[in-house]
Amino acid sequence: MNTSPEELEKRLSQLKKAVPSRGLARHPSLLRRISELPPELQSLALKSTLAGEEIKQIISFPPQIHRGNHYVPKQALLFTPSGVLHITGSIWPEQEPTIAYLRVSGLMYVKVTLILLYGFLEIVAQGTTSPTRLGVEFNTVAWDLMSRPICQMLEADEQRHRDITGGIPFYQRRESALEKLPLKFFNDARIYGILPGRNWRKWPSNPLYGRESWYCSEGTLSPIPYCC
Repeated sequence: MNTSPEELEKRLSQLKKAVPSRGLARHPSLLRRISELPPELQSLALKSTLAGEEIKQIISFPPQIHRGNHYVPKQALLFTPSGVLHITGSIWPEQEPTIAYLRVSGLMYVKVTLILLYGFLEIVAQGTTSPTRLGVEFNTVAWDLMSRPICQMLEADEQRHRDITGGIPFYQRRESALEKLPLKFFNDARIYGILPGRNWRKWPSNPLYGRESWYCSEGTLSPIPYCC
């Protein structure tokens, strides 16, 4: 849909005026079924994507304003035994919402940021041809609703890797691997973490610069350079 900057600004101004600022309407809610989602989040693609899937939890978020004056449309998170589905409503009437379905089997990265009343959830997983990213801005009041299904998703991923590695706890394998790294890589790895199934390997350095570099192998993905 082609729109001018003026039209976009006018539409966002209208939507911001309708954002609830008081009462329960400004907080997320738990739903029991897909049919309870707002019309802006309903679509045939949603039903076909989740066909045959068991839905464990649905969290619906009202429109919000974050980061000063940034508008966030209606959105929802649907958790299943296989992963999590994120729905984002369009700012334009009659336009289909966007859908991203990330599966536990391809989980690569999970990060949660909580700063006062601002929260941001970022999940990256392997997609069909490239990684798929999910980003959710939310009021931190919602974290109590979100934390349990997210932890369950991480536990399911950990159990999957226990089955692959013969039951050795991941944190023990990770700590053992980190101890062998140079300090500069050790610190980054401890801060940002290494997901199960990812290994650190030494990468040949350029003798002209005398630097050593490391990279992590990501299963079926191509090696990711990690240089300094």
